[in-house]
Amino acid sequence: MRKLSVIFVIAALAVAAFVSCNREDPEKEKSPYDKYAVDLGLSVKWASVNVGASDEKELGNYYGWGETSEKPDGTYYDWDSYLVFKGIGTDDDSRDAALARLYDSNLILKGEYDVAHVKWGGSWRMPTTNEVQELFEKCTWEMVPSDFDSWTGDNPGGWKVTSKINGK
Repeated sequence: MRKLSVIFVIAALAVAAFVSCNREDPEKEKSPYDKYAVDLGLSVKWASVNVGASDEKELGNYYGWGETSEKPDGTYYDWDSYLVFKGIGTDDDSRDAALARLYDSNLILKGEYDVAHVKWGGSWRMPTTNEVQELFEKCTWEMVPSDFDSWTGDNPGGWKVTSKINGK
């Protein structure tokens, strides 16, 4: 159960913060959101903005993992607030089965459950756990501004992520 909970928390954080774009076939399908793609020299390109934002200082929208409809700001995220778990048992097997419906054999969210793909189209999708780990390991992270207490609605803070590979 602990392992499942850790994976679930990591996955939930990814929805709020990360969107990636496959490198496989850039000509396959274009998206107006491709202008936000940043090539950090990693296995996928990363978005410079969150889904629902048009600027890197905007927060974007809130979504539950595997959901494509916005959630109101201030939603408390737990097993009961995720639509994918509505009406299922509380045991690990039931929850594992519910999560398994969302992924393909490569543990990539299926298109209809992937908010990045549904909202942005093209080859945009949510990253895998391995891709997020790669981002953490192969980039430097700087909190900007560095004083968290100075973050406000007019001066939102965040993380400046810079590739250790190509400096982007």
